[in-house]
Amino acid sequence: MATVHTVRGPINTSELGFTSMHEHFVYGFPGHQSDKSVDCFREARDLPILIEEARLFKSLGYDTLVDCTVSDCGRDHLLLKKISEAAGINIICVSGWYAEMYAAPAYWIGRASMGADIDREIYDMFVTEAEKGIGFTDIKAGLLKVSTSFNEITEYELHFMKAAARASKDTGRPITTHADGSTMGLEQAQTLIEYGADPQSILIGHMCGCTDTDYLKRILALGVNIGFDRFGIEGFDFMQTPTDGERVTTLTGLLKSGYADQIMVGHDTVRIDLGRPFRLSPAAQKFKDHTTPRIFTEFAVPRLLENGVPQSDIDKMTRHNPARFLS
Repeated sequence: MATVHTVRGPINTSELGFTSMHEHFVYGFPGHQSDKSVDCFREARDLPILIEEARLFKSLGYDTLVDCTVSDCGRDHLLLKKISEAAGINIICVSGWYAEMYAAPAYWIGRASMGADIDREIYDMFVTEAEKGIGFTDIKAGLLKVSTSFNEITEYELHFMKAAARASKDTGRPITTHADGSTMGLEQAQTLIEYGADPQSILIGHMCGCTDTDYLKRILALGVNIGFDRFGIEGFDFMQTPTDGERVTTLTGLLKSGYADQIMVGHDTVRIDLGRPFRLSPAAQKFKDHTTPRIFTEFAVPRLLENGVPQSDIDKMTRHNPARFLS
């Protein structure tokens, strides 16, 4: 039986169960570290909130969550382990870096300007975190993550894509992606495959922001997987997404076209934002209130079934595909 690396150690794929492939317990855009003089994250106060969120997922039937927070956006593998242990739910973390527009590129660009071979160094980062552990612990990343910008793959982002493709081939870890605004999904898949990644070990993320089924089928034709992983995110221009109803309609069409073996799901929730607390506008508050892990199980699944999608297809997206992809 194949194994998967969680923050509590390796488990058999048979233990993954019902899986959400893209969530965030804590998340902050790079720069949040500079705002520690205000009421930022405090573990004594906030850990119980995060445990409660994990227990909510568990009450909805989830057995495993993939936390896709990358290094420069506040990934905390030790915190995730505490949440996992307290809530009794599997959590898998990633090794990766964010898209240039939202990331902290100065570190790697600065190293390159001083003569460092950052292609090799980024590759080493991926391999070390996958095979040895993160931050001198034995907690290993269960998958690799790369990100691209809206309507482009920058030269900076290409360094990570090349390194991730090589590292995935050498370690066997799969790759998940952030496709900003659901753009560049096809180019992400083509690039990762070009540099050696196995198509079946690639999950192109946030494709549920696209309602063009012909475009999505072009991506799927390459043999990769796609993520309908933003259920609950709607009605806010910054996120550039359709409604959940439109997601269900698009997903129904793909499932009825025979693509159930290549689709996985999630919400892209963020339970706690790192840094200075937001004072949300009414529109932003309405958006935030709708980003709940209840959306897929309580909204999407009933409508998929009403649309004639068989339960077996839902099981593929939530159980069989994650087990195959993560192993």
